[in-house]
Amino acid sequence: MTAGRAPFEPSLDMMLTHPSKCAAQLRMPIERGAMIRVYADMVADLFHCGHVEFLKKARALGDYLLVGIHADDVLLSYKCRPILTMEERVASVAGCRYVDEVLPDAPFIIGRAWIEKHDIHLVVHGNDFSQEKLEHYYKVPMEMGIFRTVPYTRGISTNEIVRRIIGRQFELQHASSDEAFI
Repeated sequence: MTAGRAPFEPSLDMMLTHPSKCAAQLRMPIERGAMIRVYADMVADLFHCGHVEFLKKARALGDYLLVGIHADDVLLSYKCRPILTMEERVASVAGCRYVDEVLPDAPFIIGRAWIEKHDIHLVVHGNDFSQEKLEHYYKVPMEMGIFRTVPYTRGISTNEIVRRIIGRQFELQHASSDEAFI
């Protein structure tokens, strides 16, 4: 790569319409015609349409999508404890048509050993993290040149769903008994 030239960053449209061309230009360490294994990690609590969109975008970057689901104890340092159990979160993600394999108890920081163990060619995350967070959690895949972000789905998140539930509960508590039926 020449000095001052940015690395190849394909547009989402290009990734969706020409994934093999993008893989070649990303200089991914795969043989011609080999299956491109994409890895995405997530909490997957209260699985919703934003998760589905993320997984659809991640899957479009390759031929096989592995999804790592973070363990509760790993999440306690970052977020609050998930509402759904690990088994429920794994089952929800496994039911998504874009997902080929689910890996429970995935690490929060992706290391070379995890990448090699699961034969991962590309690591993907939403673009909702700051650059500092991305460099912390995805340092190794970034150094390996196999990390990409996809656009975050605005307007829907697990936190937003929880806010809606709390707001609805408040409405129900203050409604007359005739209006309290859902």
